[in-house]
Amino acid sequence: MVSCNSQQTPFAPCNISAEEGQSIRSPLIFLIFAATTFSSTHAQKLFSYEQPDPHTIPLPAFIRTLLEHDPDVTDRLTNHEPALTTLPNDWVLCYRISLGPAHETDYLIQANSQLAGANVTAFWVFRMIADQPQQVLFTGGLALEIKPRRSNGLHEIETYAVTMQQTHTETYRFNGTQYIHIGDYNHPH
Repeated sequence: MVSCNSQQTPFAPCNISAEEGQSIRSPLIFLIFAATTFSSTHAQKLFSYEQPDPHTIPLPAFIRTLLEHDPDVTDRLTNHEPALTTLPNDWVLCYRISLGPAHETDYLIQANSQLAGANVTAFWVFRMIADQPQQVLFTGGLALEIKPRRSNGLHEIETYAVTMQQTHTETYRFNGTQYIHIGDYNHPH
């Protein structure tokens, strides 16, 4: 059984009952638990490399074109055997998200398979501005969460990574044009 204080952050320890009645504290278990409890009737807020959400959408062609011109993606396509000229569908997961007003459509692209590393993946965030996709964030981590707090009308974003017995959290705020890194902190797990 998992019990967590609703005021805790996604990587705050949760108590998990073990068979012997011991209590296990694990932030990763909470992340996995939280990522799997989202209902399709609620807007998804947590995106995890370890627990990809099945509610993806096909990658829009206009975003595919932008990604194919990203230097890191281009490098992977060129170095693939055989070399590729187009981004394979299974290399990314695409989610429709809302960072601002509900009537606006934004996209979160999560690297998959060939574009990801061990315990880390890339995330691209695109907004539709004047019917044109604009990349407003590129970052990496094990998970990305859309937070309730807003800055310049858009939700803040946090990424999480787990390394060296610590959880590393980075926070991003929208400055009116793009998301900027405003701080990070580590906490042991």
